[in-house]
Amino acid sequence: MEHTLYFATEIGDEKWVRKIFSEHPNTDVNWINDLDFDRTALHAACQKGRERMVSLLLAHPNIDVNRISKFNYTPLIRVCINGDINCLRLLLDDPRVKLNEVSETGSSAIIHAVEVENFDSVKVWIASGREMALESAIKCAKRTTRADMVLILKKFRDKPEKTRHDIRLELNWYNERAARFFCQVVFLCDGLLKIKGKDEDISSASNASRFFRIARKLPLEIQTILCCRVVDSSEDIIPSKCIESGFRELARALWI
Repeated sequence: MEHTLYFATEIGDEKWVRKIFSEHPNTDVNWINDLDFDRTALHAACQKGRERMVSLLLAHPNIDVNRISKFNYTPLIRVCINGDINCLRLLLDDPRVKLNEVSETGSSAIIHAVEVENFDSVKVWIASGREMALESAIKCAKRTTRADMVLILKKFRDKPEKTRHDIRLELNWYNERAARFFCQVVFLCDGLLKIKGKDEDISSASNASRFFRIARKLPLEIQTILCCRVVDSSEDIIPSKCIESGFRELARALWI
């Protein structure tokens, strides 16, 4: 069954993978295919850029996210070489993923991304907020043909917060991240929203007031994003009459 799981993952058959997990729960999700460079299903998914497969595998309770294949490639190293930024985001969002494991060449994942000039992968890494061997990355980037990559890494070294902010705007990450922040704040606001976001669970000004009292403790940048996301507005100033309807619409979007 392990070989079947590997094949289903490699070709991106989500229904087949879910069926295997459901009907054969003892399947070894970390099985190594010694006929294919000692890769696991997660390696194969990263190699092929199968975002949905990577997501499914990361959700498995027994997954080893740092298993090495031939040449000591972890899934993170594999995806940095392959250059699929959606799979990279999933791995960087997972705190179990070790960032500084090295391949047989002695290069970590971020260095591999720089070596093969995957500029988009470098941007995603910066935007993720995960740690980076920055000086080594700059040194490596200078040996490539990408002057723009050297420039962005130097900017990140000199002005990390501004550079990360600018890249997140470029990648349009803020809508998604604002929604996550909103969900977290909602849990802190007892009574503002309940799971499933039913209309009757949303009261009026008192709950909105509670939300904003907590939200204002967050960085100003996040406050603005949260407030605008609530009412689906790009404006910085939000009319009070929009607040309740904004909560209702966001509840439908986030909790159904």
